[in-house]
Amino acid sequence: MSRSRFTVTVERGHGSWWVIECAELGAVSQVRRIDQAADDIREAVAHLSGLPEDGFDIEVVQALPTSSERK
Repeated sequence: MSRSRFTVTVERGHGSWWVIECAELGAVSQVRRIDQAADDIREAVAHLSGLPEDGFDIEVVQALPTSSERK
């Protein structure tokens, strides 16, 4: 049996916050540092997926800003 894997995206929010989203499950959160993303959203992913917190992997992908957001 293969281990479940969920992809979460992080993108710059307002100020020094990063917005985390697991679109597959509809989970959204925010953190101050990208390295906190997987740990922060793990509980929500576990709850929404019905899996134990140690029963899946999370891949964090940083969303690049669009050209209009860079200006």
